[in-house]
Amino acid sequence: MTHIVHPYSHRLGIIRDWRSRWFGRRDKYCEFLKA
Repeated sequence: MTHIVHPYSHRLGIIRDWRSRWFGRRDKYCEFLKA
């Protein structure tokens, strides 16, 4: 049996960027911690 992979994951590094960011930018990191 094989596993089906979503086509979005195939194009992540080529055409698109990740939909979400788990980590904030370095200059804004303190502001995110306070929120």
